[in-house]
Amino acid sequence: MVEIIVAAVYVLTIFGYLIPSFTRFKEYSLEDFSTPTTLVQVGYGVFSALLFISIMLPLMSGLLTVADILRLIGEIGLALGLFKLEEFTGVSGFKTSAKLIIAGTALGITLPVAAVVSVIGWILLYKAAKSALTKKQA
Repeated sequence: MVEIIVAAVYVLTIFGYLIPSFTRFKEYSLEDFSTPTTLVQVGYGVFSALLFISIMLPLMSGLLTVADILRLIGEIGLALGLFKLEEFTGVSGFKTSAKLIIAGTALGITLPVAAVVSVIGWILLYKAAKSALTKKQA
């Protein structure tokens, strides 16, 4: 049951915030955000669907391997977009968060501390985004 709740929150976050945000970034600068947006949409979007299917139908657990590859594609798109976002906004922190999120994924293969590294990356991303919004409103 907990897995379903976590997956649902994850899917809502992906489709409610991450993908729409990258779609808006693409509207501001098609050249800079086209590839990252596509990678985020395909990688995270299809990953979310496969994750949900594999939780609902445990016999389809082989989908998790494909889903993890797609999540990696989504995270590469996220990292590329965050690098561009730091250049675009001039607010520091986006690149660092991208590096930590990717490091968390890479470490996830071998180390249990990977989740902590990823969470720190997401927290830094939140702080950078908040700073960018404050800067834009000023």
